[in-house]
Amino acid sequence: MIEIRDQIILLGTGTALSSAKRLSPGILIMLKGKPFLIDCGPGTQRQLAKIPEMEITNLDHIFLTHLHVDHVSDISIILKELLMLKRVREFHVYGPSGTTSFLNVLFSDVFNYLNVVFNFLKSQDCEHGVIFQQEDIRVSVAPTVHGIPSIAFRFDSPEHSITCSGDTAPAPALIDLATGCDYLIHECSFPDGIETGSHVTPKDLIQIANDTNVKNLVLTHFYPVCEAELISMEKIIKQEFSGNVIIGHDLMRIML
Repeated sequence: MIEIRDQIILLGTGTALSSAKRLSPGILIMLKGKPFLIDCGPGTQRQLAKIPEMEITNLDHIFLTHLHVDHVSDISIILKELLMLKRVREFHVYGPSGTTSFLNVLFSDVFNYLNVVFNFLKSQDCEHGVIFQQEDIRVSVAPTVHGIPSIAFRFDSPEHSITCSGDTAPAPALIDLATGCDYLIHECSFPDGIETGSHVTPKDLIQIANDTNVKNLVLTHFYPVCEAELISMEKIIKQEFSGNVIIGHDLMRIML
């Protein structure tokens, strides 16, 4: 039996734009032997299959930061796989306002041949506060800023604390959520000097990282324009943030 250690695995560190190096967003957190999947963009199912200690039938929870297609498109194929493997115990999806309606349309209208998933699928629209507590693991959420309902997730165990930002502009509620975390996994969509919309650049992250006083800042969600700038983006942040800075890549493992 493969030992399941506490860890973060970055399944996809890209965006909706195609890239030979990066798939769309997905993060797997393993805590106390339990897998927690945050977002599931295109290719997430395939990435999960590359992780020897990850049995898809052990997955009970998906956490969606928002409902943009590059963050949710693999949820249908993951649930279909669970059906095909006859894994029918309760399965939970947590996401922002609109998540339950999205799943109802997806499996009642779009893929109505899969509507049997409603026999075990449970969904919860979330906005703030604690949404999950099981044994020593707690998950909390806070709203972020992305033009549509969006949330960040914080995972706490007695040994570790991890916050996943999802896509967001600088968000005061995220600062409160992530304060004191061991790891803040935060999007860094563009280099400085590019109009970002509802995203952030390295200079934004300096303020966020210092305000939250996190130990480790993990950068993800890179648009292709970032590839030639990653070294300079990291250097900019390190000049004014004393914590550890990690430039994420697909299938990167961060052992906790």
